[in-house]
Amino acid sequence: LQAAIQADPNQTAARMDLAKAYRQRADQQPDLRLNYLILSAQELAHLLELEPNNAELAEQLSQSYYEAATLASQAHDPAGALLYLKKASEVPGTQMDEIARTKEDLTLRWAVELDDQGQVQEALELLADMVPPQVTDTIVRYAPPFTAIHTEVTLTPTDRVARYDLTL
Repeated sequence: LQAAIQADPNQTAARMDLAKAYRQRADQQPDLRLNYLILSAQELAHLLELEPNNAELAEQLSQSYYEAATLASQAHDPAGALLYLKKASEVPGTQMDEIARTKEDLTLRWAVELDDQGQVQEALELLADMVPPQVTDTIVRYAPPFTAIHTEVTLTPTDRVARYDLTL
């Protein structure tokens, strides 16, 4: 299949077969699932470039990236998870609601992990688009005297609540 694609990069049938083969391997080899999902997504992305109005391809590509994000999150790789969610959201015709909610949840969880590790500034930078500037300014201004910071995030299907306990 790869030889056919190298001979003719616009070979859609070979690319689709290769994407399916990678997807099948992803299902058969759980330890390498993420790698094969990404390989399948790369082929689907090439196909979508060749057929930009193909809604089925767009859905498959978005779903592949979404699954990759889920696997990366389960592997405690929030940066990878957010990257794959970003890629999923960039696919034309993507259903943004679920991806946006998942991205927000992952961002909050990653910020909590960073905060728990004492990386408050990194957590604040990650939350820059989610936390009002006044809150960020207040936290940064008073960060030096803090002896402990604890963040608790409660997620429900309809709400996200972040509670910060700051000890001076």
